[in-house]
Amino acid sequence: LAEAVQRAPEGLNGQDLALIVPCLGKVAKTRPELMDTLAAKTARCAKMLSPRQLARLVVGFGDASFHSSSLWDVLSRESLARAAFFSTPDVLRVLAGMDAAGVSKTEVQRKFWGLAATKSAKFLAEEVLALLQLWSHLDASLRRQLPDLTSELLKNMQQRLER
Repeated sequence: LAEAVQRAPEGLNGQDLALIVPCLGKVAKTRPELMDTLAAKTARCAKMLSPRQLARLVVGFGDASFHSSSLWDVLSRESLARAAFFSTPDVLRVLAGMDAAGVSKTEVQRKFWGLAATKSAKFLAEEVLALLQLWSHLDASLRRQLPDLTSELLKNMQQRLER
């Protein structure tokens, strides 16, 4: 896959990128030039990406521990612009991807943790567990803005498990 992508990166569209980047995280260390190419292509087509595509790219680049402030600025800006349209699992993908990359964009974290709070009843049990793990990495000042989120998530998870 990496070889095919390297030969014709300009032929990739947003859907292709959203499918390929999460699969190539393991080659990021051995093929950094490939990730640079994918990041540049992502930045160029970011305005045309759907919330699902943005979320998959955030988690893909995050899992690859890709560090490019310009890429994360673009992904953050476009995610914030479409935040109201992110599905429940995609909210988790954005939070997990940024955490995996060690990217701390306060506006994005505030917005997406706020979305997690409003969607707390919709998360599956395994998604709640993932959110609780991410919560411990969150800056204390942001945690204080959502003081009831963890108890709400736990309550909803318990209700789901009892069904």
